[in-house]
Amino acid sequence: MKSTWESERETALQAARRAGEVMTGWMGRFTTRSKGQNDLVTEADLAVQVAIKETIARRFPDDDFLGEEDATDVAKLRSARRWIVDPIDGTTNFVHGFPFFGTSIALEVAGEIVVGVIFDPSKKETFLAVKGQGSACNGNRLQVSSSPRLAEGLICVGLPAVPAHHPETISGMVRMTARTRSVRRMGSAALSMAYVAAGRSDGFYSHIIQPWDVAAGVLLVQEAGGKVTNFGSDRYDLYNRSLLATNGLLHEEVARELSAET
Repeated sequence: MKSTWESERETALQAARRAGEVMTGWMGRFTTRSKGQNDLVTEADLAVQVAIKETIARRFPDDDFLGEEDATDVAKLRSARRWIVDPIDGTTNFVHGFPFFGTSIALEVAGEIVVGVIFDPSKKETFLAVKGQGSACNGNRLQVSSSPRLAEGLICVGLPAVPAHHPETISGMVRMTARTRSVRRMGSAALSMAYVAAGRSDGFYSHIIQPWDVAAGVLLVQEAGGKVTNFGSDRYDLYNRSLLATNGLLHEEVARELSAET
């Protein structure tokens, strides 16, 4: 009998709700330290991750856990089931009170993402996807946009922590701006992916991305009818550092532009 992932779905939702409670409680009273240039972490990030990990462990104690704030070498993870978590994706936004950040929780089973939840505490939006069951936001079914041409598209981009080390990203933004309706850098890859799934933008790409940033978003986009690949590929590997997600209709056109950058 094929799994419906009901227990995993409810656990992910419960963990996301708990994350939102903890995150809200820390707003305005945290201290900040730097993991590197333009890469911040707060006490809130750590507290939210602990809350998520404890929530999941109560129901699935034998599952592996891959979280941004205590990232483990993937090769050392042993279970076929792996929870992939970013407690606060968009920490810089969170620190500045810019309301575009959220929690991302995904479950990968035998190399396949089967459950994904992204929670936006500012807008009280819960994005949910389950393999084979579609994507939704607060219970309303999601569908990617129907924009057929890049010239009509709104594209989001993710920048590395030190953009100067990756000039192709900056030059690519300039190229993409000239070929689209507009380009946005939102500061949260997870929510940018959720917005592609919701049809609020037509695509998102990043030259360098971490699995916890986008694992849940990948499933959201796919289950909403979109397409996700790595650069220069027709498939997606979560542990390859590049990502291109679109409504599907624009995918080849965006891919050609990205190919022209390198």
